[in-house]
Amino acid sequence: MALDKNLTKAFLEYLTGQGVLSDQQVLSALDRQRELTSPIGRIALQTRTLTMKQVNATLSSQLGSELRFGEQAIALGFMDRTDLEFLLTQQDQMRPKIGQVLIEMGIASGEEIDRLRVQFAESTAAILV
Repeated sequence: MALDKNLTKAFLEYLTGQGVLSDQQVLSALDRQRELTSPIGRIALQTRTLTMKQVNATLSSQLGSELRFGEQAIALGFMDRTDLEFLLTQQDQMRPKIGQVLIEMGIASGEEIDRLRVQFAESTAAILV
């Protein structure tokens, strides 16, 4: 999870450093990625970790709370930390890759993203050696 996020961040920094993306395009792409990412409650329903009644109760009780959905569901006794970790892993696996988001938004072509990924990997490998 953290490695994917760090790689995404590093890739986006590389793209801005190369002048491929503006800061605003990065923010727009990250916003779009978030929009396309399924909420934990929906994933909990799909995986049958929670029932619709439990999801609704969690959402209702979340209104007066600062807890995130998963933490609220744990507080209500609907699931435990292992369940939440499973759901977060599922969410990460389902999240669209930032390259796909950039392509969808028309910011870059698939060929350009592939070329930039190779350049990024080569520049990263050079740093690590």
